[in-house]
Amino acid sequence: MNSPTRTTSRFRTRWLPLGLLTFYWAMIFMATHRPSSGDGGGIPHMDKLAHLTAYALLGFLLAWNAALIKGRSVWKGPLLILAAYAVLDEILQIPLPTRQGDWLDVLADLIGGIAGIGAFFWVHRWSWVGRLLAC
Repeated sequence: MNSPTRTTSRFRTRWLPLGLLTFYWAMIFMATHRPSSGDGGGIPHMDKLAHLTAYALLGFLLAWNAALIKGRSVWKGPLLILAAYAVLDEILQIPLPTRQGDWLDVLADLIGGIAGIGAFFWVHRWSWVGRLLAC
């Protein structure tokens, strides 16, 4: 039988990061495939900031999960996944009536993803929070 400490540790080190990634990625997908007014609340380039922020967190979560898989590159895998998903996400928006694919959105996604992966590296290596992430 598993001890409560071991079960809690396994939950924190593997299932929590995977659950957060899955939930967040589903939320991003739903948010980018709903009808949009496209005005960004009247603030110029607000949609690019939203893309950058959303993909920064996605990059962080992908890097966290990749760090938990032994023998995998922590930054190459997440970066390739982010790039592929950013392009796919914009392509899937083309047929939607209130959305459009935009290469500047892909660029904002990639910049945000790289920032998120970089933030994971910083937290993991240089911060006390890295111990909480258990990588």
